[in-house]
Amino acid sequence: MHIPHDPKAMAKSLRQALAERRVEISHGDSLECVARQFGWRDWNTLAAQLDRPVLRLPEDWTVAGTRSDDYEMGLDPAEGCALIRHRVALADPSLGPASTGFGALMQNFRADGFRDKRLELSAHLRARDVTGAGSLWMRIDGDKGRMLAFDNMDGRTREGPLVGTVGWQERSIVMDVPPEAQSIHFGFFLRGGGSLWARRLRFAEVGASVAVTDHAVPRRAAPTNLDFAAGASSRGQSGRRSPGLATCSQTTRTKMRSRRRRSDPSAQSGSTRSAEPEGAAPKEPPLFHIERTRLSAP
Repeated sequence: MHIPHDPKAMAKSLRQALAERRVEISHGDSLECVARQFGWRDWNTLAAQLDRPVLRLPEDWTVAGTRSDDYEMGLDPAEGCALIRHRVALADPSLGPASTGFGALMQNFRADGFRDKRLELSAHLRARDVTGAGSLWMRIDGDKGRMLAFDNMDGRTREGPLVGTVGWQERSIVMDVPPEAQSIHFGFFLRGGGSLWARRLRFAEVGASVAVTDHAVPRRAAPTNLDFAAGASSRGQSGRRSPGLATCSQTTRTKMRSRRRRSDPSAQSGSTRSAEPEGAAPKEPPLFHIERTRLSAP
């Protein structure tokens, strides 16, 4: 989706070209055709866009994102801070939903002066009609662009990305900069529709009492919950096990035990096979099995 340099002149040329082919359309219809040609929903939407002040990119900042063309990014003169606003919502619905990509403003710098330090990135964010997420992000790369740490606040249960319409909120990311770090990348992004403002971005070295927030390196030492008996699907906010899973498991075991007894001749009356104690759970193979192996370095 683009904004034509002179849409009215294009509409006039289109109308003349069609008239030469004995196709008559009104000036208004010609304007509508030009608007749709450039991806806008209608002429009124495009005309309103032409009157909006152009956002100018701040010095030393660059545009990024999987669908950066769907966003306007730069300095908001009314707010005196940076802004990312989505514009596909104003366009033809056939272009797809607003949640199919994101736009970001970013910077990067060398990690030389920050190695072996705990670094905090903080900023104030404000959101309006955000349908996906508005957030800070930070990444630390090593040699040849290998990612060492990353955090975009996704998955947080508190102080996470902004959604909907929210006033100014402070957010922060904390990372340990490894000794092999080469570069640090950071910024803020908008996923989906709406508008996101950012101001007062700040870097600071913090002590060990401030917990890191990145999730590039797993925190647990071994796999857990392989039978799915615990976690969000089986534990409520109180942390108690869901009775539904226990009932389902007991019912399944009873049915399997009955089938084995019917199909096993030794389980019939008069068999010499020892019977299981009444109420004992059958011996079943585990759902998952983990084999410990020695991993060699690549």
